[in-house]
Amino acid sequence: MICSGVFVLMSLLSTVMSNYKSAAWWGIPDHDEGMVVIGCYILFLMYALIAFKKYEDYKYIVIALSIVVLVSSFIGYFQYTGQDLMVNNEFVQKLIISKEDQDKIKGLTGLIEKGTIYGTMFHYNYVGSFAAMMVPLFVTLTLFLKGNKRKIFCGIISLASVFLLFGSTSRAGLLGFGIALIVGIIVFANKIIKKWKVVIPVVLVAVLIVFGFNVATGGKIFSRIPTLLNDATSMFNGSDEKINYKDHIPVRNITIENGIATLETQEDALTFKLGDGTVSTYDKAGQTVVYISSNDTYTTTDSRFSNITYKISQTELLRDGETPTPVIRVAVNNIEMLFLKVNPAEGLYAINDIAEQRIEIKDAPYIGFEGKEKLGSARGYIWSRTLPILKETWLIGKGPDTFPLIFPQNDILAKWWAYDTPNMIVDKPHNLYLQIAISEGGLAFIAFLILIGTYLVNCFKLYAFRGYYENKEIIGMATFLAVVGYLGAGFFNDSVVPVAPIFWTLLGVGMAINFMINKERVEVERRMAHATIDMKTKKHLAK
Repeated sequence: MICSGVFVLMSLLSTVMSNYKSAAWWGIPDHDEGMVVIGCYILFLMYALIAFKKYEDYKYIVIALSIVVLVSSFIGYFQYTGQDLMVNNEFVQKLIISKEDQDKIKGLTGLIEKGTIYGTMFHYNYVGSFAAMMVPLFVTLTLFLKGNKRKIFCGIISLASVFLLFGSTSRAGLLGFGIALIVGIIVFANKIIKKWKVVIPVVLVAVLIVFGFNVATGGKIFSRIPTLLNDATSMFNGSDEKINYKDHIPVRNITIENGIATLETQEDALTFKLGDGTVSTYDKAGQTVVYISSNDTYTTTDSRFSNITYKISQTELLRDGETPTPVIRVAVNNIEMLFLKVNPAEGLYAINDIAEQRIEIKDAPYIGFEGKEKLGSARGYIWSRTLPILKETWLIGKGPDTFPLIFPQNDILAKWWAYDTPNMIVDKPHNLYLQIAISEGGLAFIAFLILIGTYLVNCFKLYAFRGYYENKEIIGMATFLAVVGYLGAGFFNDSVVPVAPIFWTLLGVGMAINFMINKERVEVERRMAHATIDMKTKKHLAK
């Protein structure tokens, strides 16, 4: 509770002191994980910790999660087969679109292509984080709970959870499950050895089912496992300082000085200069490069710059007192990568294409991952550019859900290398721990680590290497492994509203179960100690 209080307090302080208070309080669009929601997470934790008083109440957790798994699997099946119900079924569309808007919205498209499950969680990675909790939870209940009816029910939910895990194709989910599996094997070592005649057939059947499903789907189930292994190998190989990403993109550098913009290519340099109300272009030697307008696009026959084109449009977002001004939209290899606003007094300066605000294009500082920026779907790039920000947030964070506002978005050349597009908006760190350290701050991060660390250590003390488990200990272990699965997936995924409430609730329930079991064991030990003393007293009196 102390750690939870520190976490909330530092999150609140980071919100109050944030430069982006609106986002910090309420979150940004499509994330909505501001301080209000962070506070709700801790309320879930506290409520679960205080309200869970009987082991029998765990059935409410199991039933609720089972419904989520089954509904997600049902929806996921149609998404996986390319028949997304939210796209192809009129009845389902009426469920998700308000009556007032049904006539306005036509031609819905799915978020993800066929062969990937995103359920109602917006992204397949979030389904992966969810499944990384559900698979170890329900598999543990299936294997070790007593009672055939319970085993059959939990077994069905386990299979549905496995379908979600592999159908999501989330490498983060697979990583989380893998870590939970390793921890489970270690903790249940004595039990597994004693029950090896039962465990081996169950494992073989599970493996055959997964491999059979993989064959039936043309190998899609395991499609991303090779890339996960490659990324893991690359990560532990260290940085490759010999690789300079600027050698692998068409533009090596962009400079804008005194109203003149220059794009340094691999062979030469193209300069944009405003003069007499028109835009002129020159090469490195100062010779004119002739551009001709065709269908609103300016192109050149000069082979050195034939891949560089530009258009001239007008600003769209006008502030009070502003009049429309020209914007030069420069494209390289048909990818728009630079937006230059024309100002008669200042010349040219760069703006972003979303808010049309003035920006300074520069290379962002980074730590590590040289040559490995593409690692893990550009996570290497994100992490390397996020780590330097920690110097500013070691005590107080920048505010919940403000990451895209503080990330160096103007590092467009490195983005080009990492994402194959220079205008990608990096909206999340793809790492739960970096997310907390940057948004809520270093003290909140330490409080979070102590919070989960004490829980995990307590679980090991209570459950590890025992030869016999009662049902109450099985549900405690299942909850423990679910939490481990989420924390494992957190190395590659963020905290998000569709999944995080389940984690915080399970964490609170797990703590409550540990507290109850620990209290019972202390009481048993006390009684045994008294019984021993009484026995010794009786023997002494008898003598």
